[in-house]
Amino acid sequence: MSPPLLLPAPRSLRLLGGELSLPDGAVGGDTIRFSNDASLANEGYTLDIDTLPIRIAAATAAGKRHALATLAQL
Repeated sequence: MSPPLLLPAPRSLRLLGGELSLPDGAVGGDTIRFSNDASLANEGYTLDIDTLPIRIAAATAAGKRHALATLAQL
């Protein structure tokens, strides 16, 4: 499996295979869970998509936006 082209390129990426479909407008609730992680860089984030809910951790709102942009590219 070749890695997807993501902009900006992630610092690290681990592909596990599989497939996930989300309904349009699926943010929050049981689909995506957000948490704060002050140990991350200002615009940094972690994005875990192995099971639902998708987990996004970020230190700032900018990090959350970047995570959602990455998710949209996948």
